[in-house]
Amino acid sequence: RVVVGAVLKLLRLGAGEDRLERQAGRYAFGLQVHYFEAGLALEGPEVVISAEGAFKTFSISSEAVAHIATLGAGNQVRVHAGPVLQIWDIIDNDTRTRVGAQASVSLDVPLGVRFSGVVLAGAAITPSPYHDGELDLGAGAPTYERRALWRRSFGLGLRYRL
Repeated sequence: RVVVGAVLKLLRLGAGEDRLERQAGRYAFGLQVHYFEAGLALEGPEVVISAEGAFKTFSISSEAVAHIATLGAGNQVRVHAGPVLQIWDIIDNDTRTRVGAQASVSLDVPLGVRFSGVVLAGAAITPSPYHDGELDLGAGAPTYERRALWRRSFGLGLRYRL
């Protein structure tokens, strides 16, 4: 938040995610790898200033997965939760590492013997990638406060069972 009424925001430019999972009965253990690039925008009452490619972020997370319900003929509702490790590559700064948490809910719909369609919705929270005092520009410039970052996600996917 900015004292003078302007807001500093992250702008998503591109993202990708891969998942691996090992299931045993109603429980599973998963591993996710997530990558995204983002820009930075300063948005005021009359103007927006943006810089594309300001951030590159790589994250890896492990998750515990539990089957909590079955809907109809084999459709599984599952919950996922676990820690997330994010590595931030910020333009003109050193690389920063942050640890947070993530959780999601998924619906797996069988599409045959080995395939299923997956609908997933979730969120993750990590601390700000900035250090204390790094956003205080001094000399009468606006003061910004560090905030935790929320990553909300929604995805459609295809799951293949070995």
